[in-house]
Amino acid sequence: GTSDSMIVFTSYRDHNYGGKTNLPSDKTDASPGDWHSVYFNNDANASMLRYSKFLYGGDNGQILDLWNVEIDSAMQNLVVKYSKRDGILFHHSDGVLEASIVDSNRWHGIELRTHYDHDSDVRVRNSFIRDNGFDNNGYAGLWANYGSAFREVSNTEILRNGASGIGTKFPDEIPQTFVDNTVS
Repeated sequence: GTSDSMIVFTSYRDHNYGGKTNLPSDKTDASPGDWHSVYFNNDANASMLRYSKFLYGGDNGQILDLWNVEIDSAMQNLVVKYSKRDGILFHHSDGVLEASIVDSNRWHGIELRTHYDHDSDVRVRNSFIRDNGFDNNGYAGLWANYGSAFREVSNTEILRNGASGIGTKFPDEIPQTFVDNTVS
């Protein structure tokens, strides 16, 4: 997409983007989990995600699912909102997320997972991670499992996320850098 014309992945019921059903009596609004996810695997290493919105998905776990992918400096200006579960899952994947909004997802805003011998290594820059983990349900804005790490989080607002803004297992084992962020 472009700044003037973003690509939108959303529910068929999302009235903000022309969604509706064929039944005039159907007044149901879009809701988290109306569709599954956009999935990238190791064949997608050359992919670029720019100026795209991902809304009301996550029926099978997360809206944006990256599995064994290395996408550097190619994830920019994304909006990931209203997932039934995680907003973005990096599953043994590496990447850089810049100038993006990850907002109002039911579980973690961004989760990193380890798989066998490959950890996830992600950098988040100039972004907004907010209002994830509804109702203080134990989820975080940014969450790294086991050996995975947010290698860098800089110039990012991490606000009003469930149990914590940033969470990780075994934080002493992983060098992580957090610079010029607002966390509450």
